[in-house]
Amino acid sequence: MAFGLTDETFAVAAARWLRNDCPAHNHWYQLGSMVFMYTNWNICTIIGLAAGRILEGIGGWGLDFAMVAAFIGMAVPYVKNRPTCWAVAVAGGSALAFHGLPHKLGLMIASLAGIGAGVIAEGLERQVTGDG
Repeated sequence: MAFGLTDETFAVAAARWLRNDCPAHNHWYQLGSMVFMYTNWNICTIIGLAAGRILEGIGGWGLDFAMVAAFIGMAVPYVKNRPTCWAVAVAGGSALAFHGLPHKLGLMIASLAGIGAGVIAEGLERQVTGDG
């Protein structure tokens, strides 16, 4: 099932796994999501290839923001506590600060900084609440 694990399938399946209402069947839910989303992805890729050849100037339509909007829509529902807010804020700020680095290195730095901020914030929160 790792082959078909796209970002969209992860977002849908992770929400299902977190509900924990029927854990014995969650893998079938993930498999179903994977099959439909992977099929949809391939169909839309073919449509996009055809549209790109037919429509002139499609690159200037600003459609590249659709991917950013999709990722924002997938990530926002998981921002439910302070450590996650810190992780998102630090990763976002770092991504902007290091955007100009070559080979998308800024994205790697932002990912690591966000993960680190989330881990530190969670540790501090556990110390304050006495859970850790």
